[in-house]
Amino acid sequence: MIGDQFSWFFEPSPATTEEIAAVEAATGHRLPDDYRAFAQRFAGGWPNEGGFSFSDQKISTFHACVGVFLNLKATDEYSILRVLESTEAFPHALIPVAEDGGGNHVCLDYRQSPDPTISFWHHGRRGFTDEVSHICETFTAFVDMLHEPMDDALED
Repeated sequence: MIGDQFSWFFEPSPATTEEIAAVEAATGHRLPDDYRAFAQRFAGGWPNEGGFSFSDQKISTFHACVGVFLNLKATDEYSILRVLESTEAFPHALIPVAEDGGGNHVCLDYRQSPDPTISFWHHGRRGFTDEVSHICETFTAFVDMLHEPMDDALED
């Protein structure tokens, strides 16, 4: 199952059906089935295998790392709803699902379709045309990209 390959620096706080419904009601978007299944087992977890790379319009290859998969508990510091409430000018139709530890977020991107793709929001590029970079088509494809971070990749 999606996510079974991870070991955890901090254990997950699995989402309940009620928490998923609350996020969907607050955002106005239905979360994709693959993400829902993942969140019910692994939301809130800090994976050891969080490294990933993608093609970026500003830097040819951008190396990043998932520090934490956001949870769906409304009152938690690392929750989807807290990020949306506390982050000034978070782009419309993006739902953050992971944070890199530096303020950037991996997001479900609903800007083009009710079936979201996966994008990376660069908080340091807020307001610029290159503030969002496409990563991949599905949450499952994103999880499959994750690997043990390499020290040299984190220096970019």
